[in-house]
This record gives sequence, structure tokens and C-alpha cells, in this order.
Amino acid sequence: MTFSALRQRRSWPKALLVTLAAALAAAPLALAWGAGHARVEDYLGPHRATFASNYSGELAVDLGPIGNAYLPSPIAPLGATVIVRGIGAPAEPTGALLSERTLTAYASLYTDPAGVAQGIVERLREQAVVEGAQAEAVLLLLFVAFRTRSRWLSPALARPLTNRRALLAYATVLVLVAGAVLVPDPRPGLRIPVTLAGNDPRFARLSVDSLLLADLLDRGIKGVRLLAARQQRAVDDYVDTAAASLSGQLAALPAPRRGETMVLGLSDLHCNQATTELITRLVAVADPALVISAGDDTVNGTAAERGCISREAAIAGGRPFLVATGNHDSDLTEQQMTRERMIVLDGAPVKAAGISVLGDDDPEYNIPFSVERVRDRAETEEEMAVRLVQVARTR
Repeated sequence: MTFSALRQRRSWPKALLVTLAAALAAAPLALAWGAGHARVEDYLGPHRATFASNYSGELAVDLGPIGNAYLPSPIAPLGATVIVRGIGAPAEPTGALLSERTLTAYASLYTDPAGVAQGIVERLREQAVVEGAQAEAVLLLLFVAFRTRSRWLSPALARPLTNRRALLAYATVLVLVAGAVLVPDPRPGLRIPVTLAGNDPRFARLSVDSLLLADLLDRGIKGVRLLAARQQRAVDDYVDTAAASLSGQLAALPAPRRGETMVLGLSDLHCNQATTELITRLVAVADPALVISAGDDTVNGTAAERGCISREAAIAGGRPFLVATGNHDSDLTEQQMTRERMIVLDGAPVKAAGISVLGDDDPEYNIPFSVERVRDRAETEEEMAVRLVQVARTR
């Protein structure tokens, strides 16, 4: 082996260590970039919306011509901007903000804000990872370009940099980034404190930049609060009545005989809180070995319906829970189910509680808040049926 080859061979471990050190040094900068530049498209109530993370330290909701609403962020200095489309546009007049359909869609935001926030935050977190990885790659490319600058720059421009100066430059950049992150930078402009009727603590520090919006929010929250209370009373009445009826019919519930396994099946929950609660009680008393949902567990398959999936997952009470999602569910719904340890069927047999189950998601998908369907993959329902039968025949 020549001296040159030996030297080159020994330089690889050093180059690898230097690259790893550069990657570790770039990680905080990439993380800061990713956390502050995540952006996703989803729904807020019935309206298409863009959610973008930033370091403003507040949650800003842009309602177009109506104005902007602001709340302090619970995870400051991280904040977010929500651009809501449709409100105030000709196709969606201002009055639609207070329509029964809109208030019904927004009721879940009021009654289950944690579930809604969880769904949106999960999507933003995933996008932040993507943005951070891209930023890390760019920083490493810049590092490589700097290390090899002597090959494509003149000696005067490619002067060597001492370790002390390199560390000083890196520390300066870190301080500047940390300062920009830790010091909130809210939008400048008018802030009108809004005190909503009922003094709801969730809106204690709400402010807006429009008197019109202040009035609309006050009226809108009153309507949502009234509707939510009415819905909750209906849910409670239904559950109490149905549970009492169920208690009187426990002897009529089926029970598996020796060598049999009981499976409880359900379908089309559509985020119905009352039905979810009743089926949860039914599972607890019937004690099936396996729970299966035939889909349409949500209404629109949006991130805001995350709380519905959490409540549905609790139905099984620790038992295996298999789901073949429907046309009202989405790929995002399937991701949410997987996080809740539900087993999403995808066309391959799955064995649970000693039973082999075969199923797949609906090849069509309903556009949110619409009756229009789109093809989710190049397959019809009939073709899916034939495919599944062929799989079953081999077993």
C-alpha cells in the first residue's frame, strides 16, 4: 500500500467524525427552523384553513375582511397563524359565520378543543420534522462547501479559519437564533381586548383588531355555547335512557359457547358521542374478544376530528380493535387510528384473538363537507371485492 493510499484510508474516520460533529452542531439550528416554519392545510370547522407555526408567542386567526383574532400561545414562544378561507368571500357571506350549519361544525372546537388541537399539532409536528431535516441537509451542504472552499476559491478568499474563530462564529449564531426564538415577535397593530359573555377562561385574553369581529365573536360564541349545551343534554339523555334499557336486557345479550369467539362489529359512528359511549358500555358488559369497525368513523376525516378517534379507540377497552376505514375517513384518519393502537386493515389478512380478518379501506373518499366523492386509488368497490375474495380463497 502506498503512503498516499494509507493516508487517504486514515482520513476517512476523521472526515466521518468531523461530519458527525457538524451534524450535531447544525441540529439546534435545523430544529429551530423546522419548529418555526411548519405549514399544513386542513379544516377549521367547515372552512379550509392554513396552519403555520412561528415564534410570535400567540395564536393568530386570520378571518380575512372581518379581521384577526389573537390569543396568547400556551407553548410560547412558539405560536401559529391560522388563515381561514371562505369567511367574508362572496360564496360564503359574513352571515354564514353564524349559520346553523357553521355553528354545528364549530361546536366541536368549543366542546373538544384539546382533541382538535391535538390533531393539528400532530400534523404540524410531522411537517416540522420534514422542514428540520431539509434545513439540516442545507446546513451540511454549506459546511462541506466551506471545508472544500480552497478547491474553488482563490487563496486570498480561502484563508484558513482557526478553531477559536469558528467556535466564536458558531456561538454568535446560536445566541442570535436563541434570541430570535425566545423573544416573541407578535404582529404589530391594533389589539382590542374582548370580553365574551360568560367569562369563559379559554377566551380570557382574547383580542381582535376589528370592532366588527368583536361583535361577531361575542354573538358566535353565544350561539356555539348554546348549541353545545343543547347537544350535550341530548347526548346525556340518550346515553342514560339507552343504558337503562341495556341494563334491563343484559340476560338477552349473546354469549360465546365452548369453542366459540365473540366478535362485536360496528359501523358509521361519524364521531357520534352518544353512540360511542353506548357501544363502549356494551363492549364492557358483553366482553367480546375482538372489536371490528367497518368504517365511516369520522364525518370528514380532518385533523380536527382527532378527539373522535381517541374516544372510539377507548371502546375496545384494551381488546384488539380492527378497522376497515370508509369513504368518510381519510389517510390522516388512519394515521390517527394507528397512533391509538387500532389496527387498520389494508388488504392483507390480520390475525387477532385467534381469528383471521381480511378487509381494506374504501377506494373512494368524500371531499370534506361535501357529498362529492373522489377515487382514492385506481380501483372500484367491485374490483376491491374481487381482489379480497381471491385473497380469501387462497386461505
